[in-house]
Amino acid sequence: MDLPIYKISTATRSGLTTDDMRACSLSDNIATDIEVLAGKVVKYLFTIRGSDVFDPSYGSHLMEYTQITKQDMSRLHMELLSGIRDCTAYIQKWEGTNCLDERKLQSIQLIDLKYNSRGSRDRVDIFIKIVSKAGKEVLLDVPLKSKE
Repeated sequence: MDLPIYKISTATRSGLTTDDMRACSLSDNIATDIEVLAGKVVKYLFTIRGSDVFDPSYGSHLMEYTQITKQDMSRLHMELLSGIRDCTAYIQKWEGTNCLDERKLQSIQLIDLKYNSRGSRDRVDIFIKIVSKAGKEVLLDVPLKSKE
């Protein structure tokens, strides 16, 4: 699932070897391993299920809300729990054995949902805790707003 970025330093008639490649970055701001893992979780949860042509089971139903009301909170809570369960299974399935423990998913936990956060009637803040197999953890505050 992770794609390292390489820069070709030399090309020979016999082709490229691992010695011919070295890692390069797009900028000096490199995401930490736990940030890469958090990005995978957010991408999964906020991709509409069925929108990935190559894997129709990828994604969740979170982005299907056209309006968010207080009455939607229990349904949103259940869909989040389902999405987190599916996301955990998906990421752990595709991690592979070559992935570093820092980028392997241990768990995703829904900490809290806050409706009407920051005075907005169409916003819910989703607090998610992500833990890697190396024991690193991050707490995300992911806003979900109604579609306009």
